[in-house]
Amino acid sequence: MDIGAILSIGSDNDLYYNGTIICEDYVQCILPDVARIVMILFTILYVIVHADRLVHILCRFCLKKKPYPTLYEVIPPSSTELDYPIVAIQLPMMNEVECGEAIIEAACNLDWPKSRLIIQVLDDSSDKRAISVINNCVDEWAKRGIQINVYRRPHRHGFKAGSLIYGMTFIRHVEYICIFDADFLPTKDFLTKAMPSIMHDPTCAFVQARWTYTNSNESFLTRMQTMILNFHFKCEQEGRYRASFFFNFNGTAAIWRTSAIEDAGGWHTDTVVEDLDLSLRAHLNGWNSVYLYDVECLNELPPTLSAYLSQQYRWVSGPMQVALKLIRRIYRTRDISLSKKLFCFWFLIRYYVNLCQVLSLIIMVPMSIWFPTTRICSLISMYTTLFTTGTTALFTFNQFHYAIIYVMFVNGMALFNTCASISGLLNFSSARDWIVTPKFGFTTNNNSSTKKLDEKHFSTSERNETVIVLAEKKKIDQTYSYRSRIFKIIANIRVIKSICYWFKKRFQSFRLYKRNFLMSIYLYFITWLAFNNSNPTLGIFVFCNAIMYTVLAFGYIGRFT
Repeated sequence: MDIGAILSIGSDNDLYYNGTIICEDYVQCILPDVARIVMILFTILYVIVHADRLVHILCRFCLKKKPYPTLYEVIPPSSTELDYPIVAIQLPMMNEVECGEAIIEAACNLDWPKSRLIIQVLDDSSDKRAISVINNCVDEWAKRGIQINVYRRPHRHGFKAGSLIYGMTFIRHVEYICIFDADFLPTKDFLTKAMPSIMHDPTCAFVQARWTYTNSNESFLTRMQTMILNFHFKCEQEGRYRASFFFNFNGTAAIWRTSAIEDAGGWHTDTVVEDLDLSLRAHLNGWNSVYLYDVECLNELPPTLSAYLSQQYRWVSGPMQVALKLIRRIYRTRDISLSKKLFCFWFLIRYYVNLCQVLSLIIMVPMSIWFPTTRICSLISMYTTLFTTGTTALFTFNQFHYAIIYVMFVNGMALFNTCASISGLLNFSSARDWIVTPKFGFTTNNNSSTKKLDEKHFSTSERNETVIVLAEKKKIDQTYSYRSRIFKIIANIRVIKSICYWFKKRFQSFRLYKRNFLMSIYLYFITWLAFNNSNPTLGIFVFCNAIMYTVLAFGYIGRFT
């Protein structure tokens, strides 16, 4: 090879080396600026999304409470039974062995003229025991003169919405329809408190009562649910009603005007949140609605993590289906004002707050570690989360000491809710399946699992007394080995027995939630990076979130079944 060729190769290598250096310098110069712009835009979006809660709080406390009419204002005291409107009570249920009898009894005991009250038990049960329990209960109340019947479909098409459609075919003459899920317990005066509001305003499509809970203090999981739902019912729903904005029907503990259901197009079966779908369509047709803050209705919170997640999956994926279905109709309707249209748009897309929370942990926190100039954006996002989510605890004041843990729980559920939102947006098959939330019966006993165990097996002392009596009668000399005596002593210790039972039930129902597990590992790594780069504030925040993701990954929360 000649010298010219060698020099040519050397010059080419020098050019390549110099070009690489120039490119690396350019990237190092431009990358921090790009990261800063991305972080600023994301922080602004993040603050706007979380400002939604502050707006609801302002509406709740700054706007005047609307008055409610009384029963005597719409029905004079001198009226007869025929002056009362006919009300149909619809009780959709499926395999409700634990709660079926309780809700039927509560519905039959409602304070309303019995000749003007019709009760429909819309039973989709496939369990023979549940069918037998419901039939016996309905027959008993029918013998007492209550207008009550069981209606069963040959199929479960349309799930709850399909059941309600089937029931309406038998009550076309009824003016008002009251709906209760199986795990609700209305008080006797529910109708006398709720009916005046819908009777007083002919443009009112439905009235919605506030939920309260029978097992709010059972476990950490039910306490977190109580704080979430109290903010929804005590702040969001009431604030929207005071501001005359759209608020949704919650699926139960409400009274609908039959003509409003028909005017809105009836129940639809193409989403898993038929309540939001119908109430939004009625709102777009110009109907109003009333939220009854002072009318309460007890219900059971899902006590197990699996039951809670199945419920949340439906509640989060369903609104995405409704958004795809009605977003154009919101834009085209002329029956509501522009401000109400904008609020309806926001109402349907606000579930993307979960995506923002996940992206904040996955992207914003690492970027703030690698690019110190963007650290302020990450701190703003962190404190915004702590403040806006923490204010939710104000509406469950007796559990305000759980506020910080509640923030971590909401962040821990963000990944699951994000997956549910994407599933509903892309209309996956999992978002089209209706999974009935398991019911466990009404109880205020926090040790219900131990109670069930004691009911199933008589106590150790009773067993010992039985053995002694039999031994005395038959004069049997029972000899035990040293090892068997030790095991018997251990078995008789109730504390150890309870621990053994806990571990047995825990490992029988063990399930690893893989997404949360992988997220927890990633957050532990980010925690190490944060402390290693002298950012302890961010490190502590991420570490707390990592612990919550770990707890949710292994299911160590709620009741074990």
